[in-house]
Amino acid sequence: VSLNYHDYDNTLKCHYCGYEEKFNGICPKCGSKYIRKMGIGTEQVEEVLHTNYPEARIIRMDNDTTRKKGNHERLLYEFETNGDILLGTQMIAKGLDFADVTLVGILCADLSLKIPDFRAKEKTFQLITQVSGRAGRGDKEGLVVIQTYNKDHYAIKHAINQDYDSFFNQEMKIRKLAKYIPFYNITQIEFRHQDYAKCFLYAEEVKLKLKKMFDKEEVIILGPVSPVVRRVNDKFIVRILVKYKVLPKLDETLKELYTEYTDKDVLISIDRFPTSY
Repeated sequence: VSLNYHDYDNTLKCHYCGYEEKFNGICPKCGSKYIRKMGIGTEQVEEVLHTNYPEARIIRMDNDTTRKKGNHERLLYEFETNGDILLGTQMIAKGLDFADVTLVGILCADLSLKIPDFRAKEKTFQLITQVSGRAGRGDKEGLVVIQTYNKDHYAIKHAINQDYDSFFNQEMKIRKLAKYIPFYNITQIEFRHQDYAKCFLYAEEVKLKLKKMFDKEEVIILGPVSPVVRRVNDKFIVRILVKYKVLPKLDETLKELYTEYTDKDVLISIDRFPTSY
């Protein structure tokens, strides 16, 4: 799993298991010194804001600044009473009501389109709509500025125009074509084991058993595949995905498979409504 660089304490951190190590400017694999920091994070944006608006009182809300109990409420109160700019991650996109907020800026608006989730476009539309709604909630008019590398994508285009109906109609056409919810049900079966080959083999066995059991049904079985993060806590992850309209005996079959493979020293989990792969 890739480690993310944190400037405030010069560390590399894993956002999945919490592992961290000091950054010494040298690649731990090949020993090269030619390493540069890439990507955009809230810390980098904060530095740019301080450079361009040195007098502004900037309140940053992200995973680092809101870890301790009460920090979330304290930072919001500080912004409402004494702040000029509220900078944050998705946690500031919805539910906030500040009458004096007249400008909202959205950076990398297309980033959420890349997440491994069939609802990625829906979530992008939601986020842009929600965070845009933070501006102009009082008597003053609001302005929203959106930065994106994919301005012609229908999720972003319809969100800018606040055209929910057009987005819904286009999204439903794609989901029907790709056989996703609400046109098909989805079940994900996940296997975890320290031995990748064994983990993959178990997944392949279950896939073949499901195909044999439901060979006359309208069912699609995808995989086995490794997810984006293929190993967590020293265990490899392999998944298969089942798409179907109606499978009356699926629950019974999954219970039997769960019992059978739990006894084979592999961790197995079943998600009837998965959102990420």
